[in-house]
Amino acid sequence: MLDNKTKTYAILLAAGNSTRIKLHSIPKQFLTINNTPLFVYSLKQLLLSSHIDNVVLVINKIHYEYVLETVAKLKNHEKINIVFGDTTRSLSLKNALVFLRDKFLLKQNDIILTHDASRIWLTKDMIKQSISAFEEKQIEAITLAYNPDDAIGIGNSLTIEKTLKRNEVFIIQTPQCARFSVFKAIYFDNIIESGKVDNAPDLCYLVTLLNKKTKVILGDKHHFKITYDADLKMLSKLLTNN
Repeated sequence: MLDNKTKTYAILLAAGNSTRIKLHSIPKQFLTINNTPLFVYSLKQLLLSSHIDNVVLVINKIHYEYVLETVAKLKNHEKINIVFGDTTRSLSLKNALVFLRDKFLLKQNDIILTHDASRIWLTKDMIKQSISAFEEKQIEAITLAYNPDDAIGIGNSLTIEKTLKRNEVFIIQTPQCARFSVFKAIYFDNIIESGKVDNAPDLCYLVTLLNKKTKVILGDKHHFKITYDADLKMLSKLLTNN
């Protein structure tokens, strides 16, 4: 069991512009399938989880009115705090962290879960496993990930120069979690060069810059990130069949 004084927070990142989606004019997280905006699928799971005390939803300010109206209809919507994003994913995450730090006076051992709204297959079990892993005191960061089925090669100009062992390579997913002490070291203590932080692809990358390790919880290859139009088509078929 976690210490009763330890609080858990979730940050749902939904401020991206979806520049790689070509067939739609609005960001993918606000597209609707089965009468539900895509960002709401993950948001519902976070709101209903008993392992999450508060949720920060990070959006572009131009979508504020729409988002406010949408989330007001959700159960436990009072747990939601809306924060505006920035020019990169990492800077948007920092905005959310600043908000949490200042509003809730975060303690070093508090746990923060981060998740991309473009991964809609988030489950209560993923959330539970991610948070419960911190019952091991030495753990500082967690990610969902899985070993690829396909062979992985490294090279240049369509030439493979080296192959990697599949059991030593991970496809990294979200949610990702860390104690506030880790986020504080990354974003507020100026330990890492700011340029590397501002453009960081994810938490795992930043944790390695602290010379720390991230524990893996087995993910699911079907928990894919919506990046391209083909992903949206596949998602639409899957949700329709469900």
